[in-house]
Amino acid sequence: MPEVEEDKPEPDLDELLELFREPEEEPRRKKAMPGSVWLMLAFVLSLAGVWMAARTGAAPRTAKALGPPVLPTKVSDRKQREGNGEPVDVVKDYIARCQKGMTAREVRWIIEDFQKAGLETRFQRASLQEFTRQRRAQHAWYLDLLADGLRLGPEQRRTARGKLAGLFEEAVADFQKSLSEQASEPHEGDGGQAISKFIDAEQWLTDERYAPWELCELKERQLNLTWFDWINSRRNAEPDSLTYEPNMPWLGDRMLLGNAEKGSSWIGDFSTGDAPGEINGAGSILTFISEQDFSRKPWPGAGMLECQALACHPAQLKTLLLFNPSIVERLLARIDAAEK
Repeated sequence: MPEVEEDKPEPDLDELLELFREPEEEPRRKKAMPGSVWLMLAFVLSLAGVWMAARTGAAPRTAKALGPPVLPTKVSDRKQREGNGEPVDVVKDYIARCQKGMTAREVRWIIEDFQKAGLETRFQRASLQEFTRQRRAQHAWYLDLLADGLRLGPEQRRTARGKLAGLFEEAVADFQKSLSEQASEPHEGDGGQAISKFIDAEQWLTDERYAPWELCELKERQLNLTWFDWINSRRNAEPDSLTYEPNMPWLGDRMLLGNAEKGSSWIGDFSTGDAPGEINGAGSILTFISEQDFSRKPWPGAGMLECQALACHPAQLKTLLLFNPSIVERLLARIDAAEK
């Protein structure tokens, strides 16, 4: 009898499929970004940040953000007077500033500069070094007032500064020689004449080598503001003329008015009253002019000294302080009283 074949179990379909399925690949790992790339990216981002900060800082601020203007409170805070780069007519500028005069605050500033330079005190006893320091400071102050009033150009300033330096060295040598001849310590009581001649500006400035037109070459319009024309008109007058004065000194206590447009040979009158006697010497280097009003009161109850000082051109006030340092205390006292 034929053998009966046993029924074989049918293969599972999933198992058959598994035999023919290709094995799965392992998932690929993502490559890490190299460190140099990260460094470059950080550098680019930092540059972008700097650029944005610069853009923000450059943006104009509003007036509210800026706040109110801060007024200068001491000499070192103030900016020097500067031109706007345009040519300046020295005569028109001089007339305008004489007409305008000064405020009490501007006068105080000039006095502070004078004190800061160490020029307020006339020494009774000091070392040779201190006397020479004061004389040097006087030379600097004198050059500054000439530059301010005459609007000296850079080349004129350099020339004047050089000549003043030479005159200073000569004055120091003469002073030392005088002291050694007197064989005494520098003191107002003994050897006082040598000291006064050395540190009293009214004395050493009588040397005509200190005249503005001798220190540098001045233009005609600048000469109009000095006593150059008036002096020469007397030195060169006819010998039988009443105005003939061949030895007319260049420096003097002249309470006269020059004419800024025509020169000092055209003397005018003080249209506002008497000559400003409280400020003797202020107009002895750069002339007073008819446009100045010495009677105008800067505040109610102002005295003659304040009226006349505040009517000065700044260079005239600087001249007054150089010749008369003792006036500083009086003038400050009057201004302080008015401000209280």
